[in-house]
Amino acid sequence: MPRKDKISSVTMLGTIEDLIADLENERKERAARKPATAFGVITQIYPTLLSMKADGWSDMEICTTLKTRGITLSPGTLSTYMKKIGREKRTSKPKPPRMAKVDSATPSPPPPSMRGFTSQPPPLLDA
Repeated sequence: MPRKDKISSVTMLGTIEDLIADLENERKERAARKPATAFGVITQIYPTLLSMKADGWSDMEICTTLKTRGITLSPGTLSTYMKKIGREKRTSKPKPPRMAKVDSATPSPPPPSMRGFTSQPPPLLDA
């Protein structure tokens, strides 16, 4: 079988350092321009979406508006994302632990005891 010629080649105009710098700049620009997922976009615009919902916008209206801007998701998905982001924001600030109430007027119950307990033999099984 004849061997096929390689189709890859390198004809760079600059240095490797120039190539690395250009690729790194392009990567940073792309990352700043577009989050990787719809969830990432919703996370970034979450405060605005909360304001829209407070102003009376429905999930369907928000989804329609987002679709005109290139972000397509269903109202159910938007609702799920909003709940998840809200939960994450709430749990990011841990609440201080609750202090136990100390009521000296009510005596604490006695610890459980085995006094008066009698064990019974297990039932016989017919073979």
